[in-house]
Amino acid sequence: MQHSNVNPNQFGKLYSLQVDGQVYAQPLYVSGVEVPGYGKRNILVVATMHNSVYAFDAAAPPTNPPLWKVSLGTPVPSANYSIEYYYTDISPEVGILSTPVIEASTNTIYVVASTYSDRAYSFKLHGLDLATGVQVAGGPVTISGQVEGVGSDNKDGIVSFVPFAHIQRPALLLHDGVVYVGFGSHGDSGVYHGWLFGYSAANLTQQVSVLNTSPDAEGASFWMTGHGPSVDEDGNIYTATANGGFDGQRDFGQSFLKLDANLGVLDSFTPDNWQYLNDVDNDLGSTTPIPLPGTDLLIGGGKEGVLYVIKRGNMGQMSEGNPLAVQSFRIAEAGLYNMAYWNRPGAPLLFVQGFGAPVRAYQLKDGKFDTTPVNESVNAGGIPFLGMTVSSNQNDPSTAILWTTSTDGGNVGRPWPGVFHAFDATDLTQEIWNSDMAAGDTLPSFAKFGNPTVANGRVYVPTFSNQIAVYGLRSGGSNGLSEITVGNAFSMQGGAVSPGELVAITGTGIGPDTAVEYKADDSSTGTLPQILGGVKVLFDDQPASIVYASSTKALAVVPYSVIGKTSVTVTLQHDGLTTEPQALEVTDAHPGISTVDGSGVGAGAFDNEDATANSPQNPAYPSTTISGLITGVGITDPQNDSIDETYIPFNFPLPKLTVTASIGGVDAEVLYAGGKPGLLGPVLYVRIHVPDQIQPGSAVPLVVRVGEFTSPAVTVSIAGDGAAPLSSSQHVVPNRQFGKR
Repeated sequence: MQHSNVNPNQFGKLYSLQVDGQVYAQPLYVSGVEVPGYGKRNILVVATMHNSVYAFDAAAPPTNPPLWKVSLGTPVPSANYSIEYYYTDISPEVGILSTPVIEASTNTIYVVASTYSDRAYSFKLHGLDLATGVQVAGGPVTISGQVEGVGSDNKDGIVSFVPFAHIQRPALLLHDGVVYVGFGSHGDSGVYHGWLFGYSAANLTQQVSVLNTSPDAEGASFWMTGHGPSVDEDGNIYTATANGGFDGQRDFGQSFLKLDANLGVLDSFTPDNWQYLNDVDNDLGSTTPIPLPGTDLLIGGGKEGVLYVIKRGNMGQMSEGNPLAVQSFRIAEAGLYNMAYWNRPGAPLLFVQGFGAPVRAYQLKDGKFDTTPVNESVNAGGIPFLGMTVSSNQNDPSTAILWTTSTDGGNVGRPWPGVFHAFDATDLTQEIWNSDMAAGDTLPSFAKFGNPTVANGRVYVPTFSNQIAVYGLRSGGSNGLSEITVGNAFSMQGGAVSPGELVAITGTGIGPDTAVEYKADDSSTGTLPQILGGVKVLFDDQPASIVYASSTKALAVVPYSVIGKTSVTVTLQHDGLTTEPQALEVTDAHPGISTVDGSGVGAGAFDNEDATANSPQNPAYPSTTISGLITGVGITDPQNDSIDETYIPFNFPLPKLTVTASIGGVDAEVLYAGGKPGLLGPVLYVRIHVPDQIQPGSAVPLVVRVGEFTSPAVTVSIAGDGAAPLSSSQHVVPNRQFGKR
């Protein structure tokens, strides 16, 4: 790829790979892996927040199933954390949050999964064979540790690692036969520490080192926007801590640390305003320190937007005025979260972006950075939670491209619109391409701090909509329809489907310009149509019932023909054209809950017991009921993939799997889950009892479980103590969107 062919005519989105959860981890690419039954393959490894690891053939069409997929345990529902911690921007679950690491010499991938089982929380370190996904190297092992200390959570002078209080945010580091695993906090909530563990890569049962960066205090966590610790040519390890206690001896909040292989502190740098940084929550450790190749320099910066250039041979510790710092200057508006460094011969460049600012390039000259950018992008960005990667072919300037993702969204812990950009890395005023320039290239959604991976002429971009978007040079021959995205019609979560689930299929130009909606009438037979507005949806070769069609969206029902399958390909046909097939996993259930704004997140579309809409101004009371709509419950009796429930009175579909629920982390009795007059077959009505012991609030998380499958969380409003309103015996359908018209 080069500047001349990365343009809207020759470059764009080729397809998306469907997975079963949000992707925070950077996709990893490994070439020439010998896979049993397939021969040598170039592999793309994807880890999801649903605790799944996929190995895709990076050169195969998207219709091919993964080479292998493994599940590493039940992820932690985000709602569980909300009981204890106020910071819950990660939703709906916490599984594999960090980027794994690969040992190429042994074809082993190491990955950490956050799990919840039998009401217990744990982090497990796994070693997987890259060719098969089979556990190797003695894994999995449960991560644990303790150190001497007098922090507020000590017991008899011992501070122990508490899994529930931490998240495993930094990428893993593999160095000299040791896998290093770092931990941060739930947005500074509760009592936590910075923990770094070392395990033997050959035998994960052997823990070889433990570091706690605040044993006599609190905080000093590791998160670094998902980057891992770095290593210099001498084998020294560098990392950065966030706000926390500091004494320069055992407690190292707001510090760059130089560590030996056993995690002993060799040297450190702490800005002299560390206490102020603590007071205003300006973490120094919002980026990872970078040792600059060919120099003795270390660079890093944090939320304050100041870049520090430090001598690795004498970092300076904490000293008034930071006298040993080579440089410290404001490089970005408040909020430095990501950096990319191009070691261009003779004139290296550092790329950064701050809040509401352009992307900027700073040049290194004679051991110092010019404090004025050499160039910057024309357009300013929004929230600087961007992904950022620089690529080139052997430093050829005509191939040097800075790839970034951006969003103007607010809550970026959920699927939110984003844009994927390509800049001429030698001149950021030249944005040579972005994903909004041509129909069909749109980024499915933005992934917070999700760095693109560039390999073998393709760019793999993580998203929060359960997909990896794959971009590259087009081979020509467009079929006229854009790529489609398939997700639960209520939660919008993709990656999997279940029989009888109502799914939303989105794209560009995939249906009629004027929307067409199924409407039952007196001549209806009670069977849903399989062609609507000239649109037909196929699961493998089986037509699906369809209830809505427009140029950008279709609503279809997953046919029961998928039962017994592990995967299925979905295509959409319109005006004689067919979309590229999308491969999806088939699961027994894939539940989603209807929401007020149809986004799949936020306030659930529930009615209170008196048949009025639940809202912060009209909350439900304990010991009353709320009712709403769900889809994706799996097999029902009678089967619900083609029926309008209006025409089967007294024989409404009921799910075969058990439906349960929880509100605010407390089990809530499901009084009824099934069909109701006026609903379409794939949409079921659910009525839930509000527990007495529930904590009140205007955004209390609610999830529905169908068998072992859990929906993404929505929120409901629950009142505190006080008299509940008079009950009503009338329960109406809270959202008529999918009822008879």
